[in-house]
Amino acid sequence: MTDSSLTPEDAARFLNEETTWGPGWSVSAYASPYPYHNLNNVASRLHVTLVKEGRNSSVTAPDGSYPEPWTLRFPLAVPGFAMNDKDALMFWIVEKITWCDEHENREFARYKRPDGSWYAPFHPHRGNHDDQSRTPEWQAQHRDPYDQLIAGRK
Repeated sequence: MTDSSLTPEDAARFLNEETTWGPGWSVSAYASPYPYHNLNNVASRLHVTLVKEGRNSSVTAPDGSYPEPWTLRFPLAVPGFAMNDKDALMFWIVEKITWCDEHENREFARYKRPDGSWYAPFHPHRGNHDDQSRTPEWQAQHRDPYDQLIAGRK
């Protein structure tokens, strides 16, 4: 721990009372009295839940719109390195929100086929691992080389 390290209690208070996020997003946090191995297999005493109000990407109307409301809830245990200070904690959460947004955008991005059905070529749950558009090599060839944030991501 450094002098600026956050306790789980201080971090939860900070996230719940002193932060704001992009439109549609909210973050809630709580400190646990004991370390817990959460979904990301991190032993942590600080737990956050990322919440985004949006639309259900599984229900597509004939016109290509998404009429059904849906709430994304993503629970996470916060790793120790993200507790170094407030900036580190917020950056870690922004990275998780960015990951969620990219994942959801892959589900929503579709085009209409000749038969009238909507096809999502980059849908992360499609399960076709032989699809070349899902490989890091294909993605690297089709990303903007000047976008430093995205170019280094796999």
